[in-house]
Amino acid sequence: MTEREKNRTNPQLDDEAFEILYRRFYPRLYNFALKITGEASVSQDMVHEVFIKLWENRSNLDGYNYGGLLFKMTRNMCFNYLKHKKVIENKSIDLKRSRQWEVLYRIEFVKDDPYLLIEKELEEQFQEIVNDLPERCREVFILSRVNGMKNREIALELNLSLKAIEKHISYALRIIRARFMLPVLTFLLSFFSF
Repeated sequence: MTEREKNRTNPQLDDEAFEILYRRFYPRLYNFALKITGEASVSQDMVHEVFIKLWENRSNLDGYNYGGLLFKMTRNMCFNYLKHKKVIENKSIDLKRSRQWEVLYRIEFVKDDPYLLIEKELEEQFQEIVNDLPERCREVFILSRVNGMKNREIALELNLSLKAIEKHISYALRIIRARFMLPVLTFLLSFFSF
């Protein structure tokens, strides 16, 4: 292929060629990015950034298929954005969890008056919920979680199947979570400022 033919199929990227590429590919790249990210403003910013990078590196791009390059750059930028977004979301969730456990840590180990009152109230609420469990379920839960017995030991002692023991414990934990854990954590988080 002669130099003239090469320039005709892939001309040097000057102002006019860049403008033509922008008008031709921007809508398609935007829609492509929007399908990946699901966010209009982010997709716009990414496509603009892709074109900026293309312009900044135009002298190194002789012989490239600009359309393919633009789509590849857009795809990579979208995937990097999604990875970064996922990392931020995970860190945010971890931070919320650590704050919840910090409150419980304060209650357990600091032992000053407000925390002792809260601890006493939490114990009372927990005991009330456990007492409201069906009799057999309560018995299995106490043997498992309070006395530390293994499921097989409880099954032998109460003459129940291992499956029945697991169901009782599962049911008790579900009731305790629903009635105790979420309202308590919500209360504690609203009570303490971080």
